[in-house]
Amino acid sequence: MQRGGFLNIAIFSSCGYRDISFTIKRHSETGTNSVRKRSGRPKATTASKDKFLRVNSLCDRWLTGQQFQAQLSSGSCGRSKQVSVSTVKRRLRAAGLTRRVVARKPLLRCQNKNNIGRY
Repeated sequence: MQRGGFLNIAIFSSCGYRDISFTIKRHSETGTNSVRKRSGRPKATTASKDKFLRVNSLCDRWLTGQQFQAQLSSGSCGRSKQVSVSTVKRRLRAAGLTRRVVARKPLLRCQNKNNIGRY
């Protein structure tokens, strides 16, 4: 295809003609347009360890990040390498489990204490 053909397709699909050219070239070379696996740093925790963190956090909401880290490194969920506290906190945050402190109610004034006693 010539540049004019790519340009017509690009205008029709509202993207650049170089994107169209690259996509067609990649398809002719590899036979597919699927995304190739890229190299990258492997995750420190597996899906099962993430589930372990989530379930234990829901069971005991008072555990800290350091305690979860100790549970992971102690081997309670299988052998594992050392995981940092920040990684544990990130995994819990990704699961939608955020730590919150309950707001304290205002202290009662003397007048309100007396009104409560009347009932």
